[in-house]
Amino acid sequence: MSIHPLPDGAVRQLGATLAVTTPVLLVKELLDNSFDSGATAISIFISSDAVGRIEVRDNGRGIHPVDFSSLGRSGYTSKLRSLNKLPQIGGSSLGFRGVALSSITALAEVTVTTRTSRETVSTIIRLVEGHGGVVEGCRATPVGTNVCVKNLFAKHPVRLRRVMEDAPSAIAKIKQLLHSYVLARHQTRIEFRVLGKPDSIWFYTPKPGSGVEEAAIQLFGPAVPSQNALVRSHHTSRGNTRRSLGVGEPVFSFEGLLPRPTVHQELRRGVFFSVDLRPISPSRGIGKKLLTRTRIYINRWLSPVRSTGNNPFILMNISCPPGSYDINIEPAKDDVLFADENQLMDEYTGFLSSIYNSQEAGDYGDSECGAQAYMPPTDPGTQNDDHPSQVGSDGHPPKNLR
Repeated sequence: MSIHPLPDGAVRQLGATLAVTTPVLLVKELLDNSFDSGATAISIFISSDAVGRIEVRDNGRGIHPVDFSSLGRSGYTSKLRSLNKLPQIGGSSLGFRGVALSSITALAEVTVTTRTSRETVSTIIRLVEGHGGVVEGCRATPVGTNVCVKNLFAKHPVRLRRVMEDAPSAIAKIKQLLHSYVLARHQTRIEFRVLGKPDSIWFYTPKPGSGVEEAAIQLFGPAVPSQNALVRSHHTSRGNTRRSLGVGEPVFSFEGLLPRPTVHQELRRGVFFSVDLRPISPSRGIGKKLLTRTRIYINRWLSPVRSTGNNPFILMNISCPPGSYDINIEPAKDDVLFADENQLMDEYTGFLSSIYNSQEAGDYGDSECGAQAYMPPTDPGTQNDDHPSQVGSDGHPPKNLR
């Protein structure tokens, strides 16, 4: 068979099924766009079969009319002007490739309703595969954007059948995805509904000035503070170049919730890591390495009455210097590649050491990376007198705690 070019439509279809493989990834792409628009409230609606209708609404800036015709065109994005700028946008933008809407348009029927603060009404735009947006009317709605996706994978019957069979699992994974965004971006209100199922409504509403601990309490219940301590590192300057441990200031900062040494953690709640407010997967890449390092230190302090199969709740948000990592290494955009991974791991190890190897787990202490770690003392009502929070001279718990 001779070599010949595929039709443009076929190229788009092939690329789209790799960019948007599941309803979960579709929702993630639309969520990224909503967060990038500055939204402080986002609503997600999905049909019970996970393909009939998926809708994401936000109160962000909206889309300017000059950009309507560019919507849904592959490679069109407002977030990146050249690849040279890619390393600099990791902390300011979740999206950057300009392929999400074009991929979704190749796989489903897509309608965008949007309004900026300068317009008096919203514009309804239908996305046409390979041709961008076509204005179809107007509607009175608040400022923001509503993306409605219908009949996902209708052109791919095998994938459609598989997704519909796995619909309950997909919906559960979307909810887990929303948890990760809440814990990374806890100042944004998020609502989730399965259409036709009134008992499926879930929402998170941040309190003014609240932090990540309040977000975790809303998601997982009031027992969070008694089982996990808020920990953070503090330093006064941020740099772009590597510094050896003990020399100058650290360049990364950490904030999260880690298990208290001497309390029981009976329920598994999950593991959540984020880099510059970008949720990353804890099952591969840098997320997996961070999780492995975290568990090494946690296991030194596990109460001996805990079951060996227990998986405690772990949350860690990492702030990084501009240009310190590459975000374009994974289709799902849930992993990053650091220019100096050793620097990150050294500082994170020092941070963990300052918490779990201090003379008392409730103390303030200087970590090896020059950061100050804060672990509030355990509520007296949750203390376990049989297992005091102390370490031996070797930096490990006494033998009766190992």
